[in-house]
Amino acid sequence: MLSSEYLYRFYRALEEGGCENHGLLIMRGDETVYEHYVYPYSAEMPHTLFSVTKSLISTAVGFAIDEGLFHLNSGISEFFPEFEIPDSPEWNRITVRALLTMNSNKQFSYMQGMANDYIDLFMKAPFRKKGGFLYSNNDVQMLAEIVRRTSGQNTDDYLDERLFRPLNIKKPFWETDCRGTCVGGSGAYLTLRDVAKICRCYACGGTYGGKQIIPAQWAKEAVRTQIQKSGTYGYGYLFWTKEDSFHMSGMMGQLVYYFPEYDAVIASFNNCLNDGFIHRAIREYLLRSFDGAKSSCDRTLEEYLKEKDLAVTANSGDLTKIPIGNHYYLTPVSKLRAKAFFPSGLIPKTVSSSFAKLAKNSMDDISFIREGDKECSIVWYEDNDRAEIRCGLDGTPRISEVTLQGYCFTVWAFAYLDGGKLTAVVKPINTLATRIFTFEFKRNAVKLDAKGTPAFIDFLLYHMDSVPVIRKHDFIKKTAPRIVRRAVRFLEKPYLYRQK
Repeated sequence: MLSSEYLYRFYRALEEGGCENHGLLIMRGDETVYEHYVYPYSAEMPHTLFSVTKSLISTAVGFAIDEGLFHLNSGISEFFPEFEIPDSPEWNRITVRALLTMNSNKQFSYMQGMANDYIDLFMKAPFRKKGGFLYSNNDVQMLAEIVRRTSGQNTDDYLDERLFRPLNIKKPFWETDCRGTCVGGSGAYLTLRDVAKICRCYACGGTYGGKQIIPAQWAKEAVRTQIQKSGTYGYGYLFWTKEDSFHMSGMMGQLVYYFPEYDAVIASFNNCLNDGFIHRAIREYLLRSFDGAKSSCDRTLEEYLKEKDLAVTANSGDLTKIPIGNHYYLTPVSKLRAKAFFPSGLIPKTVSSSFAKLAKNSMDDISFIREGDKECSIVWYEDNDRAEIRCGLDGTPRISEVTLQGYCFTVWAFAYLDGGKLTAVVKPINTLATRIFTFEFKRNAVKLDAKGTPAFIDFLLYHMDSVPVIRKHDFIKKTAPRIVRRAVRFLEKPYLYRQK
């Protein structure tokens, strides 16, 4: 039995740290002992994994090595004949193992656009003067491409036959890069139950349900410390390691842990910029919940979880102020401002910055459809993709399916009117994003203020230290945040649309 007191404390710690929890699943042995999702997230809804995807690439590499397609010590030159790779100590050190342990010694920055050609970027990137571990999406993309070239299958198809189907996991949606290769650093979408199964399989030496799924040697070596980083964590083959655990980790708080001492898998999907305190909260509260102590907090936990479900505003206001039938288009000035930095769209830049395919144009040709006094739809285009978002006006959100840039998003949304403004709260629930659109109606125009969580400005400031030129120069380090704040605030000012 789990202690509800420490479960409650875990949720409160996340809330106080500004973290939005989407789901938590705990296994002891082969049994799921706790599972809860915050509305509108659910057990059946695949969720973006970000860098948890890297551990899936590790698994694909493990299968490929077991099948003799290549070896840990294979150099990259044999896989990329189209590039002239010099015979030098630096290039010769780039082996499959070096890529698995983030030791290519190639430069990488998180400010790099993810929609570029990863392979080309890797090959042209200079070597760092100081070698050693550097967490890099490009290293992992090289591995994804190596698996594709040697197996003749993309990673999603390759793992479907060997991992997903044997674990009764539905083949996931997986983003692809400009070469058509599954993105290695991020891009896979799985449920919390799916990632918990995969973690459990590794914990059991690659077996699940009495069957060997992942090659036994790989299941052992991938989650064993291969290199020791500074501090308490080590790194295996695209898994994080510690003396008492191993885990998969994705940006903004997608975490899947295994603790051998408790024979426990803890999987949690979240939304926050700094996920360090989630790691601490898991150890401080969830591990202590295994003592099973009862307390007076049982009812508190139950009531708290009910309160966590998002309350929906039912005040629809004066529906006649929604301009049905009108089409609004970005003014030239707003269009130039949007293009100068990033488009406004369904997915905020904080999340879409990790996507391999991005819209080049902002929301345009906006129109509104009203269904009685209970529902309205907001329609717009991003490039040639049409988005129609159904919004509940009666306190009950609506669900829409929207395909943008080849990605299908399940969108949960409600809206309300306040004076001359229509506010729509929109969640593409297979991502971790929330989008708040506020439309202010004027005679022949509409002003759109689009906000996203986490805010892109916070995302930029949080990752600014990963830029070498900022990290190394004190003056730039002090002035850059102020400049970035001013630039983003200007570029995120409301957009103006007019009827033609």
